[in-house]
Amino acid sequence: MHFYSGQTMHFYSGVDSLLFAVEMRAGIAADSIAWRALDRGVNLSANDGRDLSMTAPLVITEQELDRALDIVEEAIAEEAASNS
Repeated sequence: MHFYSGQTMHFYSGVDSLLFAVEMRAGIAADSIAWRALDRGVNLSANDGRDLSMTAPLVITEQELDRALDIVEEAIAEEAASNS
Protein backbone atom coordinates (compact mmCIF):
# COMPACT_ATOMS: atom_id res chain seq x y z
CA MET A 1 0.00 0.00 0.00
CA HIS A 2 1.19 3.50 -0.79
CA PHE A 3 0.52 6.38 1.59
CA TYR A 4 1.08 10.10 1.16
CA SER A 5 0.16 12.86 3.57
CA GLY A 6 0.16 16.42 2.31
CA GLN A 7 -1.25 19.82 3.16
CA THR A 8 -4.71 19.11 1.75
CA MET A 9 -5.05 15.31 1.85
CA HIS A 10 -4.00 11.80 2.82
CA PHE A 11 -3.61 9.43 -0.14
CA TYR A 12 -3.97 5.64 -0.03
CA SER A 13 -3.44 3.21 -2.89
CA GLY A 14 -3.08 -0.53 -3.12
CA VAL A 15 0.15 -1.96 -4.52
CA ASP A 16 -0.06 -2.11 -8.33
CA SER A 17 -3.72 -1.22 -8.11
CA LEU A 18 -6.08 0.91 -10.16
CA LEU A 19 -7.96 1.84 -6.98
CA PHE A 20 -7.11 4.85 -4.90
CA ALA A 21 -8.68 6.71 -2.02
CA VAL A 22 -8.04 10.20 -0.74
CA GLU A 23 -9.06 11.57 2.65
CA MET A 24 -9.28 15.35 2.39
CA ARG A 25 -8.23 17.57 5.27
CA ALA A 26 -10.91 19.49 7.16
CA GLY A 27 -12.43 22.30 5.11
CA ILE A 28 -11.86 20.63 1.73
CA ALA A 29 -15.17 19.28 0.38
CA ALA A 30 -14.82 15.92 -1.36
CA ASP A 31 -18.22 16.22 -3.05
CA SER A 32 -17.25 19.51 -4.66
CA ILE A 33 -14.04 17.94 -5.96
CA ALA A 34 -16.02 15.00 -7.35
CA TRP A 35 -18.34 17.38 -9.23
CA ARG A 36 -15.42 19.40 -10.59
CA ALA A 37 -13.78 16.20 -11.88
CA LEU A 38 -17.06 14.87 -13.32
CA ASP A 39 -17.49 18.10 -15.29
CA ARG A 40 -14.18 17.15 -16.96
CA GLY A 41 -15.09 13.51 -17.55
CA VAL A 42 -13.64 11.74 -14.49
CA ASN A 43 -16.04 9.89 -12.20
CA LEU A 44 -15.06 9.90 -8.52
CA SER A 45 -17.02 8.66 -5.51
CA ALA A 46 -17.34 11.06 -2.58
CA ASN A 47 -18.12 9.59 0.84
CA ASP A 48 -18.61 11.12 4.29
CA GLY A 49 -17.84 14.61 2.99
CA ARG A 50 -14.06 14.07 3.13
CA ASP A 51 -13.30 10.83 1.29
CA LEU A 52 -12.77 10.41 -2.46
CA SER A 53 -12.22 7.14 -4.27
CA MET A 54 -11.67 6.15 -7.87
CA THR A 55 -11.47 2.81 -9.59
CA ALA A 56 -10.01 3.00 -13.07
CA PRO A 57 -11.39 0.76 -15.83
CA LEU A 58 -9.53 -2.47 -16.42
CA VAL A 59 -8.89 -1.40 -20.01
CA ILE A 60 -7.16 1.97 -19.85
CA THR A 61 -4.01 3.32 -21.41
CA GLU A 62 -1.27 4.90 -19.35
CA GLN A 63 -1.94 8.18 -21.15
CA GLU A 64 -5.66 8.07 -20.25
CA LEU A 65 -4.85 7.29 -16.62
CA ASP A 66 -2.31 10.13 -16.46
CA ARG A 67 -4.90 12.55 -17.87
CA ALA A 68 -7.54 11.39 -15.37
CA LEU A 69 -5.14 11.86 -12.46
CA ASP A 70 -4.20 15.32 -13.79
CA ILE A 71 -7.90 16.22 -13.76
CA VAL A 72 -8.27 14.98 -10.18
CA GLU A 73 -5.21 16.97 -9.13
CA GLU A 74 -6.59 20.12 -10.79
CA ALA A 75 -9.98 19.66 -9.09
CA ILE A 76 -8.32 19.25 -5.68
CA ALA A 77 -6.15 22.34 -6.23
CA GLU A 78 -9.15 24.42 -7.32
CA GLU A 79 -11.19 23.37 -4.29
CA ALA A 80 -8.28 24.02 -1.92
CA ALA A 81 -7.75 27.48 -3.46
CA SER A 82 -11.44 28.34 -3.13
CA ASN A 83 -11.27 27.54 0.61
CA SER A 84 -8.14 29.48 1.47
